Amino acid sequence: MTVKVNQDLTKGMEIRPVSDDDMAAIQTTYAQHVLHGLASWELQPPGITELTARRDTLLGSGYPFVAATVGGELVGYASARPYRTRPAYRFTVENTIYLHPDRPGQGIAQPLLQRVIDDCTSRGYRQMIAVVGDSGN
Repeated sequence: MTVKVNQDLTKGMEIRPVSDDDMAAIQTTYAQHVLHGLASWELQPPGITELTARRDTLLGSGYPFVAATVGGELVGYASARPYRTRPAYRFTVENTIYLHPDRPGQGIAQPLLQRVIDDCTSRGYRQMIAVVGDSGN
């Protein structure tokens, strides 16, 4: 399913499953957050190969991973993953959303999050946790 958002700041935005072609832009976006942000909790930006392996693990385990593009340019991405490994948490996921550094405050995160919520709900997950690493979020 592809979601089209028709808000002023997100006009023409497409939200769709992530592809191999997105991984270089995802790596660039994530690297900026690792190096200059407080939310990733990593010290060194992982490369494309590592991020692709992480993506493949999530997708292979049945979790969503989606990209948002405007005019073919990646403006953000989002995914869900297990919140904790104990069986009592099997219906609980943690979300992740990263926006291109030039795109905060443009209405991209909400439709990305909604898509991940919808995808998780359709897969039987019932609670989503957001671990927010930056108090400004």
